[in-house]
Amino acid sequence: AAGTKWNFHKYHPGLVGGHCIGVDPYYLTYRAVQLGYHPEVILAGRRINDGMGHYVGDMVIRALNAAGRLPRDAKIWLLGLTFKENVPDFRNTRAVDVARYLQGFGCHVVAWEPMVDSETIRKKFGLESVSYDAIQEADAVVLVNGHNAYREIQLADLRQKVRTPVLVDIKNFFPREQAEQLGFIYKSL
Repeated sequence: AAGTKWNFHKYHPGLVGGHCIGVDPYYLTYRAVQLGYHPEVILAGRRINDGMGHYVGDMVIRALNAAGRLPRDAKIWLLGLTFKENVPDFRNTRAVDVARYLQGFGCHVVAWEPMVDSETIRKKFGLESVSYDAIQEADAVVLVNGHNAYREIQLADLRQKVRTPVLVDIKNFFPREQAEQLGFIYKSL
């Protein structure tokens, strides 16, 4: 019923970052505590959002294990480093939390971020930039943001490029049924 209203905003689970939503609740809660109110719901929301990078990283590790691939030997292709789709802004991005979590398991993480140049990706995130045309032998593909540029990815072609068929699709960008028919271990939020 809510979705029938003109001003309804539809939200989906994901990595919440950026310069507003990821930060502003802390200003509000700080002031609320000063005034004697403990904003439990806001703080709980921030705790959950702040932990999503590890949650997504754990999804990847579990999927690798299910595929029989040791995380320390895995190459992970991360799609999207900016805090939201189709913008070049990576302030307070949670994608880096996913990358660091996976690196903590010994995974080799590379990324394709079409909104940010390769040199910035290397300097800011310490990650190698690998485009769709250049990716090969990845053990897991993790889609963080559904940039328009990723629409060129054909799942059948992608299946041929990966060594281990793990697809963690945070945004439900790719059709689950098609991915599973192609043999991907498909995980989403």
